[in-house]
Amino acid sequence: MSNKDAVATSKTTLYRQIRREILNCLESGEWKPGDRLPNEPSLARRWGVGISTLRAGIGQLVETGILTRRQGRGTFVAPLGSYDSSLRFSNIQDDGCRPVRTERDVVSLRTEKGDRAVRQALRLDDDAGPVRHAAGILRDRGEAIATLDLFLPSEPFRSLTRHDLRQRDRNLYAIYQACCGITVLRMEERIHARAATDPVAATLGIEPGAPVLLVERVAFTFNDTPVELRRRCFRASGYHYLFRQDKID
Repeated sequence: MSNKDAVATSKTTLYRQIRREILNCLESGEWKPGDRLPNEPSLARRWGVGISTLRAGIGQLVETGILTRRQGRGTFVAPLGSYDSSLRFSNIQDDGCRPVRTERDVVSLRTEKGDRAVRQALRLDDDAGPVRHAAGILRDRGEAIATLDLFLPSEPFRSLTRHDLRQRDRNLYAIYQACCGITVLRMEERIHARAATDPVAATLGIEPGAPVLLVERVAFTFNDTPVELRRRCFRASGYHYLFRQDKID
């Protein structure tokens, strides 16, 4: 490795460490949503790095929406409700290429053991307790286009109510943060081609066995701990999934 490569690697490692230090402060509750971070010189001294390295670490968290910069005021911890475009993204479009922003109708919330796939996704062993399962319907301009199933580890979400989940003017991650103190930092999403079961077909007004898009998402909080498994079954006819890569590696 050349000296130049070594310096670049060192800088990369340092700003990743800064990012981790900031996340540790958020996890510990030192800084809460809406709080302003200390100024850059004091943070640079605290962690023994240069201003440019500090800014690189902060910049990554600004890009993901965890922090936000306000001109002339500083850097703040962003409440989830203030950056729903980065977390409540929906990659579903209709065949006219219109992004679909669905309305959420939660019809039930119950506590259950959860099957093996659910518990594996949430990394819950047999002694970890039950899960909370919310079921509902997603509507596009009044028409049911998807079923919704949310699976949440019971203990951190014990105070969550069906009324909380039915707040249609707030995205779910903002609700989790406000009601349970759970902050979502990242997500993984997978798409599966499936045939509609009888219950799904009845809800969506399609024939049993018709194609559906099963969009399965796992959301993670601090320390890469999974806190939500979300399954949405969309009608395949008239809708598609769009992935965008805005950055060139």
